[in-house]
Amino acid sequence: MPDAVEDLDQELRAECADPTTVYSAPSLFVLAYIEGELAGCAGLKRTDDDTAELTRLYVRPQFRGLGGELTKHVISKARETGASTIVLSVLHNRSRALNLYTNLGFQVASNPTTRGAFVQMSLSLGATASSGTSSRTIVDADSSMSFIGRPGG
Repeated sequence: MPDAVEDLDQELRAECADPTTVYSAPSLFVLAYIEGELAGCAGLKRTDDDTAELTRLYVRPQFRGLGGELTKHVISKARETGASTIVLSVLHNRSRALNLYTNLGFQVASNPTTRGAFVQMSLSLGATASSGTSSRTIVDADSSMSFIGRPGG
């Protein structure tokens, strides 16, 4: 993991500099806080009228386990925007991530060798992932608040 924004490739640096260029509505970028501390993030990019892409899912090491909640939140937001499918790419050696996505109903959409080291996965949004409850706060980048459970808890 790079130490600074300057260490990222050009595409990621541009995204960090102005997330709204990539994540303007109906796309979005969410930040997750636990007890006021930034814990993780995830992006949702609309690629066409029917498809959304889960991007930039990251959870700080001390908050492992939050990835499922972030993913469920993004799935819910994709449904709200009218997407019928959500897709993602994950490195083939990220076994925890692959297990998480599989447990949430994602299916491998292509052979992992078709895009180098990445596995392509998709989820039909007719299927539901249970949201559960928690005391975590998830904030959309546009500053509107979305809560899962009690905020600030």
